[in-house]
Amino acid sequence: MPVDDFDQWFANYLEQDACEVARLLNDKTAIRFLIAWSIFETSCFGGFAKDKDIEDFAKDLVGTEGFQPSELMVAANHFHNRYQDKKASFKSQVGNASFRAADTA
Repeated sequence: MPVDDFDQWFANYLEQDACEVARLLNDKTAIRFLIAWSIFETSCFGGFAKDKDIEDFAKDLVGTEGFQPSELMVAANHFHNRYQDKKASFKSQVGNASFRAADTA
């Protein structure tokens, strides 16, 4: 898989294999997550979230008037189910056509 200059630069920056970085950058889900995470960090943590910051943020959020933990259950269950199922997790990470073809066979 050929990589462009940005992919190569990013791979060097991350100290990762250039082909793996190119594959990551071609994955819409991964890119969307990175964009959403960047917005989340900027909006909620002033640019960079640390472990402790996330715990404090969660505690503050739970204490907010009107917070409904039940609203999180659908998202939490989806996340748990998706990443506990090894086959589904691998398919979502790889995301290539051979898995989609195998599913329809």
